[in-house]
Amino acid sequence: MGFQLKTLILVAVAAFAAGAFLSPLLPAPASQANAGPFTALALFSPNGAHCVNGSVEAIISPPAEKEMVAAVSSARETLDILLFQFSSTAMKEAVVNALGNGARVRIILEPRVDANLETAAFLKEKGADARWATTDFAYTHAKLAIIDGRRVLVGSINWSKNALTKNREAEVLVDDAALAREFQQVFEEDWAEATPVK
Repeated sequence: MGFQLKTLILVAVAAFAAGAFLSPLLPAPASQANAGPFTALALFSPNGAHCVNGSVEAIISPPAEKEMVAAVSSARETLDILLFQFSSTAMKEAVVNALGNGARVRIILEPRVDANLETAAFLKEKGADARWATTDFAYTHAKLAIIDGRRVLVGSINWSKNALTKNREAEVLVDDAALAREFQQVFEEDWAEATPVK
């Protein structure tokens, strides 16, 4: 599963980068003429099952905090998170906002990152279902959120203050239900192997 997730991330980032360079050269469909340059961008999944015909938004850090908080806070139904490091107060508040919107929140964190101990306890207390990632992998190094089963937030940004405000990082927010289902499948497999936070 780790290889499959890494492949999905690499394909999404590579396709985004290719689209960023090629989209100004390609005419937009008439129905998309006034849309931003990355609307209806064709991103291909590793298994070639579909291409993304939704929107793709680039989030570059620094600064990325405002866009990341807005994306996570927007969850209304579900928010599934798989992270290596989660220590940002702003992102914790965004998850609490999603819970306040009525979203069911599930989070898998890497257990060998000390900052995650406090985050897991805090979010569990607020009503999130928190689990520790399996240690069968060298690390769970993913930076992934699936929002309302349709939007995928994925890239290099750990949910830490430095990553959101100081480091050079890159993330994409992809709005496409088919791609979200592929990431959801990986999340569900990891969820089944994860250990509940006590």
